[in-house]
Amino acid sequence: MAGAHATATGRRSAWRAGAQPQQTGAARMVSPWPGKRQARMITVDPRTLELSDSWQEEDPAARWRSGPGHSPSDGASSSGSSLLAVEPGCRLPRHTDSAEEVILVVAGTAEVHVGDEHSTVPTGGLAIVPKCVPHEVRNAGAEVLRFVAVYAEPDVVTRYEHAVQPDGSAERHTVSC
Repeated sequence: MAGAHATATGRRSAWRAGAQPQQTGAARMVSPWPGKRQARMITVDPRTLELSDSWQEEDPAARWRSGPGHSPSDGASSSGSSLLAVEPGCRLPRHTDSAEEVILVVAGTAEVHVGDEHSTVPTGGLAIVPKCVPHEVRNAGAEVLRFVAVYAEPDVVTRYEHAVQPDGSAERHTVSC
């Protein structure tokens, strides 16, 4: 995907370049005993996930793609997640989340700003963001930044400082019960 024009089109794209989504909803429960009521493992295959474009009109660098990871609708009782991709030169803009967040960088390099602090987080690195603390994630490299945001609660509301397109709202239910 090239630059702001492609991002602003509102199209969906696969998590990984060239990946073909094979199903709607990437999370699924796996159990060796189908039909039995018991705790079940939830898996997420990012190759099947479709990401939606988001942007802020007043800031050309505030452009990213995101999609759901896991949530209570998949069987999770106390957590949720999102998968995100940020093109070089772009960022996930300043916002707060109603739950503690673990940012796991799976490709590229992130510059994570939390409150007044910032740190460079390489592939495989983690950043922990406290609940309701303003933060942003910038792509600090030349390749697409891909990261997973894992939340310590099953119902998460994200509040941005400015409206997010394509829906024009500054508040989003990132993970919902």
